[in-house]
Amino acid sequence: MAYVDFPEGLQGSKERKAFWLSKEGLLLIAGWRRNGVALTAIAKEHIGVCMTTFWNWYHESEEMRKACAVAKDVADTAVEDALWRKAVGYDYWEETWDLIEGELRLSRKIKKHVPPDTKAIMQWLFNRLPLQWRALQEPLQDTQYTETIKNILVAMKEVAENGGSKSVEATEESPE
Repeated sequence: MAYVDFPEGLQGSKERKAFWLSKEGLLLIAGWRRNGVALTAIAKEHIGVCMTTFWNWYHESEEMRKACAVAKDVADTAVEDALWRKAVGYDYWEETWDLIEGELRLSRKIKKHVPPDTKAIMQWLFNRLPLQWRALQEPLQDTQYTETIKNILVAMKEVAENGGSKSVEATEESPE
């Protein structure tokens, strides 16, 4: 089942190829690859062409090869890595280029730091350790609630200060 309505047969084959090698078509292909759709399924079910035609397009177009190279695991890992870096903070080099004596030259290179982001930390903990960090917990007594909140805040602060290098868990005192 193709997503774009093209004329059947050879008529319209140039338009079909032009669309799938355009920015919009390649964006759809890359999205399907990020979702884990196999190349054979993209060709036959989504685009509506045989694999020979698909491979011809693939070998003709660098952009098509790039769109097909995106894989679900790679995309998931890249996003996970970005969330992790945002949660623990990171350093990077900022470069400034200026025109000096008619030539573009590197004038400054400054090391900058992005501090850990509390929202990214919470997102990571809620998804990776849902039993300990989920938003909805069983109701607690007033004193238990206050103590638990303090422990969670202390743990989050320690994770942020340590750059995520140390695993910290909130502990609850058992009611007596």
